[in-house]
Amino acid sequence: DLLRYFESLKYLTSDLFQELKTKVIDIHNFFFVGITASSQKIIQSFIDNEDVDPEKCMLLNNYFSFEKEQRFVDYFKKGDQVILICDVISTGYMVNKLEIQLKRHGANLAHIGVLVDAIDIKFKNLDYKNIKDKLTTIYPFVMKKFERSDISKLLQDKQLNVIRINPLSNTP
Repeated sequence: DLLRYFESLKYLTSDLFQELKTKVIDIHNFFFVGITASSQKIIQSFIDNEDVDPEKCMLLNNYFSFEKEQRFVDYFKKGDQVILICDVISTGYMVNKLEIQLKRHGANLAHIGVLVDAIDIKFKNLDYKNIKDKLTTIYPFVMKKFERSDISKLLQDKQLNVIRINPLSNTP
C-alpha cells in the first residue's frame, strides 16, 4: 500500500535509488527494467525525480510472458547492462527468468534493486549467491516459505494460517 501514496513512494524510491548509486558505478549507463505494476511505479518515480533517463527504462506488462513483448524482443542488444527493479524479491523466479532472456539477447542482468528482500535462503536449498551478489535492498525481511505438500495437512486441519502472495500484485 505504501506505493499508492505519493509521499511514501517518493521517500522509498529516493532511498532505493541512493542505495543503488552507492553500489553501481556509472548508474546512468544502465538500463532499468520493471515487470510488475509495483516495479513500474518505482521506475516511474525514478523518472519523475529525474534520477534516470526515460529512454533507458523498460516497463513491461506481463509477468508471465514479458519475453514475448515486442519491445523487449527489439530493445536489448549485446553488451547492454541491466538493473531489474522490484518492490519485493521472494523466490528469485522472475530474476532467473529475466536473466535467461537477457542472455539470449547478449545483455547482462548486472544488478537488482528492491525495496524488500524477502528471500528465505533455506527454502528448497537453492543457491541464491548469484542473486544476493547483485542485490541492493532498503529493507531485508526474511519471509519463511513452505512447499504446499509439506504443509497441506496442517492447512486442512486449520493448524496453520498461511497468507499467499499474488506474484502479480505482491499483495495477499
